[in-house]
Amino acid sequence: MIRFTDEEIRGFRSDPAFGEITDLLKSRTGKFLSHRLLVPKTGVSNWSHYYYCPDCSIKLELDLDSPESHVCPSCGRSFSDERMNGAWWMLVNVFNSDAAEDLGLLHMLTGEKRYADCVADMLMEYARYYPGYEVHGDIPYNGPGKLTAQTLDEAVFLRTMGYAYDLVSSAMDEGQKAFVERNLFREGADFLMGHRHPQLHNHEVIIDGAIGVLALILGDDEMLRTAIYGKYGLVYQLENGTLDDGFWFECSTAYHFYALQNFLYYEKFARHTGFSNLSNPRYHDMLLSILRLEKDDLSFPLLNDSHVDQGGAEAYGLFDFAYSIWHDEQVRAILCSLAGKRSGITKESFFYGERNIDMSQAELHLSSVEGWTGLGTSVARRGGDYLLFRHGPYGGEHDHYDRLSISYCRNNVPVSIDIGTTGYGAPLHYAYYKRTETHNTFCIDSENQAPSAGRLLEFREEDDRILMKAEVEWTADYRMPDSFTILQWSQEAYLGVKAVRTIVLVDEGFLDIVEISGADATATVDLNQHFHGEAVALPDCPERADLGGKGAYARFENSRAVVDRGICHAVYRNDGIVTDYFFLTDDAECILSEGADNPSNRKMHYVTRRHVGGPVCYKSFVSSGLDVRVRDVEFLDGGIRLMMENGQEKTYMI
Repeated sequence: MIRFTDEEIRGFRSDPAFGEITDLLKSRTGKFLSHRLLVPKTGVSNWSHYYYCPDCSIKLELDLDSPESHVCPSCGRSFSDERMNGAWWMLVNVFNSDAAEDLGLLHMLTGEKRYADCVADMLMEYARYYPGYEVHGDIPYNGPGKLTAQTLDEAVFLRTMGYAYDLVSSAMDEGQKAFVERNLFREGADFLMGHRHPQLHNHEVIIDGAIGVLALILGDDEMLRTAIYGKYGLVYQLENGTLDDGFWFECSTAYHFYALQNFLYYEKFARHTGFSNLSNPRYHDMLLSILRLEKDDLSFPLLNDSHVDQGGAEAYGLFDFAYSIWHDEQVRAILCSLAGKRSGITKESFFYGERNIDMSQAELHLSSVEGWTGLGTSVARRGGDYLLFRHGPYGGEHDHYDRLSISYCRNNVPVSIDIGTTGYGAPLHYAYYKRTETHNTFCIDSENQAPSAGRLLEFREEDDRILMKAEVEWTADYRMPDSFTILQWSQEAYLGVKAVRTIVLVDEGFLDIVEISGADATATVDLNQHFHGEAVALPDCPERADLGGKGAYARFENSRAVVDRGICHAVYRNDGIVTDYFFLTDDAECILSEGADNPSNRKMHYVTRRHVGGPVCYKSFVSSGLDVRVRDVEFLDGGIRLMMENGQEKTYMI
């Protein structure tokens, strides 16, 4: 066995948690063992991101007994077409491979051959058909697959099956092993080698890592060295795909975790061989860079292409293994905090966790983040406020078009946050969630922002405030990352535009000033701010309004024009947190709308301020969750005066 040593296996079998882990694995594999094995005989599998309702952009329910009828859990509609049927097969393949690894672990722990036989039967069945699977797939940003419709999914499947094979091969006969290694792993490895791409990308991390696992199984050192140490190989990705602060260049919290997770999938398999790279300091840099963004409830902000189920501290199963390698104090504090929240043991904690972690004096020490380099994201923490300010470089495919955007939480409750996205094959992914209009930033002519890199101008933390100031400017010579990207923006609309955003976080909330110049004299210059939950009180809006029906605005609903001039006041409430939003409408049209939250069967509320041409300066103040609320504000030249409900006044000057 490559993955675990004999000593480790003996330790697992004598561990006091042995019964708990075997019960967990039996629970995870129960559905598989109670159902007949489903393996496609041809290359019919399609992209799992197509398994979403075309109306709601919500994932459909997987029913193993319903290969041609797929139900939306939100609207209840049933769908059946070739693309969804193929996505169903893809999810079945994932279901099978996950079960294969878990059954392999059960065999390793218990020695019961019936578990190994189940895995061997599955491996033999896939090996029987794999050479004949047709190369297919036309997924954006992806190479094709054989079993699957994209090279990424092919790699994940083959790597997981390699994990399973390593666990049970000692219980298979020589003929079975030769058949599986030749028809599945050699065929699969050669296919992956032929579909590597010369780019930095999480896909290449996964593909190279999977080739590494298969090459170790096959004993192919030449292939291994190419995939791990060659140009655009695993080590090249690690050393060139991480920014100065260690953050993954794609600038998404989910994809930072995803890249690190997949680097470590290879390392977990190779750590006892001479081909491990765990001593490379960039791994630890990657770990520390994401921890700086953590919230005090152990969740992470959604940033760019992230999904609502990806923000939890255990979403990627990294921390037990990470602590066993680097013994980082911040990770120890996270594990200690998780210990009280876990309902039981996890695979990660059992197979990679340390049994004798010191739980004493393990406290999270979260401070503000000054994003001068790397990801270019600053975080201000004050009292119950968490305010994330995104001003860094463009990260390619999984970035959104949202320079100078902000996300704001109060006591871990979303007030106005980046909403991430949905399945990539769902209509709302490109048409809504990725677009500039759905982020808390500015938009020119209803077009997506073109790639650019903002920079932090000032970060000042004082006794009574935290000030953050950043700018972004669009020039013709912006250098794109070394990664393939489909053009989905307007370079023309933004060329020559410059924006500066200043945020001042104080005890009562935050002052927000956005200054935009350089737009064409006939262009619309919008600033959008959205709020989650319900609208409690809104300004007078008797008139219907039209945002133009372009881009994401085509999906906004109930748009109404604010008739009041001067300072307007809106009140929103989410999960018990009441938010007062004061905004200045002088010289700007103001429109209130509703749009999809995430998931899309929830609504959120937009405030759009629109000016034609420029320059323009938008001012607002946001105040959430106070015992004594702000009654009114006065925007001063270079500051703000707050009038509280108890009659007190307070003035802050920048």
